Order: sequence, then structure tokens, then C-alpha cells
Amino acid sequence: MPVENERNIRTECGMSEDDRLSPAISAIVEQASARVGMPDARVIALTMAAQHAFRKMCADSGGSGPLLRFACQEFDDRIEVTLEAPVTSKVAIDAALAELRKSVDQATAEPRGENVRLSLVEFTIERRR
Repeated sequence: MPVENERNIRTECGMSEDDRLSPAISAIVEQASARVGMPDARVIALTMAAQHAFRKMCADSGGSGPLLRFACQEFDDRIEVTLEAPVTSKVAIDAALAELRKSVDQATAEPRGENVRLSLVEFTIERRR
């Protein structure tokens, strides 16, 4: 459900780790990107990266994990996407990060208890990587 304030809009949802929900991620990212006026090429890069991260996190849990938390937050100059879920393999996350960093302006992972939070950032304008 979207949460609005003066500066940005944040859409959060809990999703079962089911790859069939990947189109929902695309819809949320595309809607947020349209509101901030992000160029199409950047929207595509962020959408593809978010879907890739979602699939990797689902595969790593074997589809038997609990809810995956997804959030998409809009700022004037960027979109930030976060995915948080239990992940059994640090190697898998590190490999996914290497791939994701080629697609978006920023990609990071941080442990949160037994979960890992992946954050993806794409700016509305070209920035040096």
C-alpha cells in the first residue's frame, strides 16, 4: 500500500516467494518511475534488476521461505527498490550483486538478522558510476 508524504511515496508489500509475482514488481516500479519522470531506458534497467533480484531470492529460499518484503520508494532524483528475505547462501547473494551492479546505479546487500536486504537505486539522470 502506498504511503505518501511531502517528499516521496513509498510502496511496500509482503510477497510470497513465488516467481509468478514478478510482474507485480514491474508494475510498481514502472508506476513510481513515471511519477518522477525517469527515462525509459532507466526504467527498464531498474525493472529488470528488481525482477532478477526477486527471482534470485526466491530461488535461494527454494520457494519455501516466509514472506519476502518488497518496497519501492520515490525521491525527486531517484527510485530505490529494496527486497528483504531469508537467504541461505551468501555466495548466491554476492554473485547476484555483481550482476545487479552492471544494471543499476547502485546495488548493495546488508544482513538484517537472518535476512538479507538488497537495495537497488536508479537515478533519474545520468550519474557517473
